[in-house]
Amino acid sequence: MSDKKEPVDLIPVDLKEHSGLNLVPVTEVALISFRDLTADSVPIIPLPPDPCPDLHYPNTYVEHKCVICNSPWRVRLEHEFISQGQKANRVKTFFERHFGAKITWESISTHMAHHCDLSKIQQDGMLYYQHREDDLSIYKFREDDLALMALTDQLFELKGMTCKSADAKMKKASVMAALTKQISQIKKDRDNSGSLQNINFFKVLMDIHDKMVYEEDKQVVRAVVKQLREQLMSDGK
Repeated sequence: MSDKKEPVDLIPVDLKEHSGLNLVPVTEVALISFRDLTADSVPIIPLPPDPCPDLHYPNTYVEHKCVICNSPWRVRLEHEFISQGQKANRVKTFFERHFGAKITWESISTHMAHHCDLSKIQQDGMLYYQHREDDLSIYKFREDDLALMALTDQLFELKGMTCKSADAKMKKASVMAALTKQISQIKKDRDNSGSLQNINFFKVLMDIHDKMVYEEDKQVVRAVVKQLREQLMSDGK
């Protein structure tokens, strides 16, 4: 017997001629396994942009029995887990909705807890960009935005700390008040500098950069920002 698969001709069937057939309505969508997703799998509905493309954390560990570690969609799953408030069920729903792929929330939780280190997700921004001129230009002349982001992260991190003693609670409250005051002052200074005669054209360009979709277009904007900055520095000498 040959294993060669022959093409099958499909023809329309008139249900009136087969009145004895019992049709069973489909109540649930048939899902595929997450392990069957390939790098070129096409989403059922358009996939939204990666919620945190510039995020960096240790995730090089690979457990051979883990379907997520060995999946080409590992990074996207981890990013969705982080952006969805670290809720495994939301990530499960995301892949069911966009790919018709099923994966258990237990698998997601186990992978995130043991196969990548989210405790090192936050880094010193200025140190990280120290040797990356193109990326540094993104925040050049937008130091107020970077400062607001850094202080807000510190404030959220501080809110999550548990203090048992009264002295520790007082210190926590004092630091939170100081951070809040700094955030308010930076925002006030930024808003006050927003008059027409003091428009920060570098910030305008980088805002346009952030709204662009394609990396080639972003590189053009970064190149212009870099060129303008070098020209200003040259004129100031």
